[in-house]
This record gives sequence, C-alpha cells and structure tokens, in this order.
Amino acid sequence: MARLKFYENERIMLDKLGFKPRNNRITEKKHILLVIKKLCKHFKFDLPDVRFYGNSDSGSAKVKSRVIRLDHNPSYQVVIHELAHIYNHDNDLDGEKCHTKKLMRTIKKFAKYIMKKQYWVKPEPEPVNP
Repeated sequence: MARLKFYENERIMLDKLGFKPRNNRITEKKHILLVIKKLCKHFKFDLPDVRFYGNSDSGSAKVKSRVIRLDHNPSYQVVIHELAHIYNHDNDLDGEKCHTKKLMRTIKKFAKYIMKKQYWVKPEPEPVNP
C-alpha cells in the first residue's frame, strides 16, 4: 500500500470509527507519556523510548532500536500510529513491511481503547466549598 494512500485510509477509518480526538493536540509531555504507558500496559508490550523534536504534526518509529520520535505537541493519531509500529514489530505482525493492513488493525485497536478510556478528556477540578 502506498505510504500517502495509507495515511488517507487511516484518516477515513478513524473518522468512520468516530475517533473524536484524532486531531486533538496533546500539549503536555507528561500526558503524552501517560497515554503511551497506559497503552503499553494494556496491550502488554514494553515501553519504547520517546523523544521529542520539532513542531509539525509528525513522528517516526525506529522499531529495531525501539525509539519513537514525536513533535512537542503531537495529535493522538500520530501517537497511536507510531506506537502501533512498535507493537507490530514486537509481535512480529508486519515482517519487513511497515504500512500494512495489520498495522491498520492495530491502529484501530488502539483508537478504540483510547475512545473507551477517554484519555483526551481532562477532569474538571472539584470546587472547594468554604
């Protein structure tokens, strides 16, 4: 599957799924790391090394060295896409190829889990009564 066509299909799949936070940018690094940690724990694979660079909504995954590179304010879509590369490599689902139907299924699983847990909703602080 051509790389750009894969990204287009990924956006269409997430829209059909009703993945509301697809374009929501995560502004706090500790929140990004928390979401990644929770996904790794739930899907039972080791936490990769996460590095931050740049400000364009992009990322990359180096699967052999287990490093994810994200910009400083990534969207949820970029986070789960890059994490799916690591998951598929760990479980030997993709072989030598990167953007496959198996990767799309993994992204869908991650998106459903994030939707279920609603990680993008920040809890309101409780009012203090005097």
